[in-house]
Amino acid sequence: MVQKVKDILKKMNENPIPLCIVSPFFLVLVIEMFHRKSVQAGFAFILSSPLQYLVNVVLVMSMLLLCLFARRRLFWAFLIGLIWMILGVANYLVLLNRVSPLSWADVGVLTSVISIIKQYLTTFQIVAIIFALVFCILLSLYLYHKVPKVRRRQYWKRDVLGFALAAAGGAVIYGASVNTNLFENTGNITLTFEKSGFCYSFANSVVDTGIKRPLNYSEQAVTDICRNLRLDNDLGQEGNEKKKSAPNVVFVQLESFFDLSNLWGYQFSEDPMPNFHELLQNYTSGLLRVPALGAGTVNTEFEVLTGMSLRFFGLCEYPYKTILQEQTCESLAYNLQERGYATAVVHNNRGSFYSRHEVFEMLGFEVFDSVEYMNGLSYNPIGFARDEILTSEILTRMEMTEEPDFIYTITVQSHGKYPAEPVDETQTITLSGGKNESRKNQFEYFANQCKQVDDFIGELIAAVEDCGEDTVIVFFGDHLPTLGIEDSQLKYQDSYQTTYIIWDNFDLPRHDENLAAYQLSAAVMEKLGYANGIMTKYHQKCKNSPDYLKGLELLQYDMLYGEHYVYGGVDRYDPTDLHMGYYDIAIENVRQGADAMVVTGGHFTESSRIYVNGKKQDTKFINEKALMVRGLELEEGDRIRVKQITSTGGSLGGTEDYIWLDSDK
Repeated sequence: MVQKVKDILKKMNENPIPLCIVSPFFLVLVIEMFHRKSVQAGFAFILSSPLQYLVNVVLVMSMLLLCLFARRRLFWAFLIGLIWMILGVANYLVLLNRVSPLSWADVGVLTSVISIIKQYLTTFQIVAIIFALVFCILLSLYLYHKVPKVRRRQYWKRDVLGFALAAAGGAVIYGASVNTNLFENTGNITLTFEKSGFCYSFANSVVDTGIKRPLNYSEQAVTDICRNLRLDNDLGQEGNEKKKSAPNVVFVQLESFFDLSNLWGYQFSEDPMPNFHELLQNYTSGLLRVPALGAGTVNTEFEVLTGMSLRFFGLCEYPYKTILQEQTCESLAYNLQERGYATAVVHNNRGSFYSRHEVFEMLGFEVFDSVEYMNGLSYNPIGFARDEILTSEILTRMEMTEEPDFIYTITVQSHGKYPAEPVDETQTITLSGGKNESRKNQFEYFANQCKQVDDFIGELIAAVEDCGEDTVIVFFGDHLPTLGIEDSQLKYQDSYQTTYIIWDNFDLPRHDENLAAYQLSAAVMEKLGYANGIMTKYHQKCKNSPDYLKGLELLQYDMLYGEHYVYGGVDRYDPTDLHMGYYDIAIENVRQGADAMVVTGGHFTESSRIYVNGKKQDTKFINEKALMVRGLELEEGDRIRVKQITSTGGSLGGTEDYIWLDSDK
């Protein structure tokens, strides 16, 4: 039996072409079953979209046939097929917890996902995944060592011919599909993957990044946009006329928050968001079209801050992980700085999530107050910080600056995954109706979290009113939650719509309208009488133009990837020196006791860790002025430092070295 297996493996290794041609038909089918979470839906995709299915098959087939150019052919064929299967399973797990499918952009934020994986998968599921990966690795190693090598020259004509035919067939099929627009980017990630198939869409997300150079891009085309709208003549003039009584501007990006009264057939025992509904009745508001559904918060964030549309970027792209890693970008922060504003971000979650601690300096922010720099936190049943902490953090920032403040606030409390089993006995809001028990539990949990977020909204407004400073607060949802909500369940029939409200305490005129996320900041600036920034002016003056989107694409390309014609051929913005936390973490003294070392200073938090000679110590947080390490005895010349550590172990900054001297005892 063992010898027969070896003989079969040897023959397949010598001639893997039949395996590489036949197996993709089954592999793609299984991957589509995972993607659609249904065996029947997988077959339905083949029947309803045979050309798309065939393109996916040829794509995988061509990749498998690359093994013909290796000496351990069977090993490489198996490894390539295994990678596709792992991606298919990973996509299935992703879709169990959110709406948008797995893309190459998710690989870029893998470290961010790992830090919160326990909030989405059970311990058993995590262990099962680890065992499955270990098994696949061991099987790959077995094939690598047991399957003999082949001589490259022996079959080279047949191999080259086989690969060439597969590549030519793929090119013909792909060309036909392009000509018939079968793989058009719909702008809706979920719909694009559904129509095009997972393998093709995932591969496309690898290569399709950035903004492609528009066919009509030229200095003249960009200059015409600026000149026709007088953008180049008045650029930056408003910044020299700083308004003495400029109001504070606070944006509050509400995680997964939307108006639950817009759901058909869902009756709650009480209104989960009374403060939000009262604001809707009395202040400027409307629907906000966002580029994300169930995930992708930073893409909504990007559109709001920059005025740029994600529709022109690659499929599934996160600009925070691509262009903003190397390029500054005109933003609301830079624009308000021109008017004398101090700029800050407040977020009650990890500062390095989506690389925000690196990106915000490319967007003009001066301070980033993340959860690692906060004390007095409390957490909801699934481990996210409650939003109530944000009121004091926002007020602290407003009190510590003499200038008017622009504070971009990012909440997190109502983030999923939403538990299908009861997890909070203190919940007061219940759902009536014929929903199945697990779905009922999920919606009840979400509604109760929204009630606490709504309480935060009310508390924030009351606190701002008490402080006596003119302030505008913009509340908006970043996307709908991962609760399987379909268009037909919403009164406005669009799951890519949330709600925004513009509150103020100095009687701004009300003007309700529906907006896209990339239009929101320009609308707020217009209410305040501001027009700083190219994008701001463009949205304010061209929103109703028939060539609005074409001009927007030209400007975005020029600013991020082109020659910066809008700025006279130079990159106008420099990265800011982003300061993590409101205050510097400081060491004032170190005391060595009989069985413990105590570091005293200022502004320590639960995320503070003591390092001695570069080695992290098991640190006990006593209070914001003291940290302790037990069982450590210092020696002359030891270097002591305190760092703020994220949940994944990375450092966001810290103190200077404190040198221990025996005389300090």
